Amino acid sequence: MNKKGKILMALAIGAVVILVGSSVVRCALVHQDETVGQIVPVESEDNQSEPNALDTSNQKLPADEKNALAILKSSVWTADGGKSTITFKDGRYAESDGVANNMTVFDISSVTKESNQTSIMLKLDMPDGTTKDSLVLVRQDAAGAYTVSSDDFTLAKTYSQGAPNAGVVEVIGVNDEFRELLGGTTEGLSKAVTDYAHAHVPTATKATWTQSLVVDYASGTVSANFTCDDAASTVLTIEYARGPATFKVMG
Repeated sequence: MNKKGKILMALAIGAVVILVGSSVVRCALVHQDETVGQIVPVESEDNQSEPNALDTSNQKLPADEKNALAILKSSVWTADGGKSTITFKDGRYAESDGVANNMTVFDISSVTKESNQTSIMLKLDMPDGTTKDSLVLVRQDAAGAYTVSSDDFTLAKTYSQGAPNAGVVEVIGVNDEFRELLGGTTEGLSKAVTDYAHAHVPTATKATWTQSLVVDYASGTVSANFTCDDAASTVLTIEYARGPATFKVMG
């Protein structure tokens, strides 16, 4: 086939494609006109018999589950006179006795509340990649104090609510310059550190300044780090807002 013949054939093929495309568009427009104002039901292939089935993937936690988690996360739990501790976060808990530090990852399967006892069924992630069902019992005595128990806890089977060191956590190493930036006193600093330590670092009795601080004149804040005397040498970051004279502790 000569060059001119090839060009004519290509143009013919292009015209066919254009005509076919135009027909498809017209069909689509006609179909759209026919269905304007109509409600066209769409059924899920996986749930044809239940078109109104609820999607529970984004539902909030049930009230009992939220309350149980709130108790576990907001309390300090100790055993053996304060030698062993357990702390709960979202999806994990950590046990420590000053030597061992064991962390366990979990999902909540169910929560059942009966009188003064709450039963929490957890699904633990095991080191070998398997999962294990674990029952955790939260009990409240007549005085209102809680205990948390489980056969799967590693350092103690039962922990009681309350910090072993209920006294003030001693703040060490603050010099005159730092004290002046805090308004001339360390009383607010000491209270902020103590309150935080009782809830999150229950075995700490002292917090020592690391001899460095950051003064942000634009935001009016002073930030510094303190090292606690617990087994993990937990580092706390304290941020002081000079305007409202408030402290924020992070660890």
